[in-house]
Amino acid sequence: KPIEPFENIFAPSWNASAQPTLAMAAIAEREEEAFTLPELPWNKGDLVPHMSAETVEYHHGKHHQAYVTKLNELLSRPENAHWKGKSLEQIIQGSTGAVYNQASQVWNHNFYWKCMAPNPSS
Repeated sequence: KPIEPFENIFAPSWNASAQPTLAMAAIAEREEEAFTLPELPWNKGDLVPHMSAETVEYHHGKHHQAYVTKLNELLSRPENAHWKGKSLEQIIQGSTGAVYNQASQVWNHNFYWKCMAPNPSS
């Protein structure tokens, strides 16, 4: 079964016409620009005491960024030129090997950040 677009995996109340979000940034059709590390949907310290700001910074700013950087490096190679203008989902569905792994990790991390939210009582 094909991977559903990011919007379709959220509850029906999710507003797809809202301003671009972490998830939407990851699936936007690309032209020649590289994929970018999306902004977090909350401040780095907002998950304390469950996750420290330092952990969020490391996981987002270094770990997740490394997947984005490596994916862009792979996509800049001539043998991967056919992925130009494709969404992250299209790349995942049609690629193999390192391109598949890096694109999947970018998607997974985009989803990971979207699944967390600060405690509303804080």
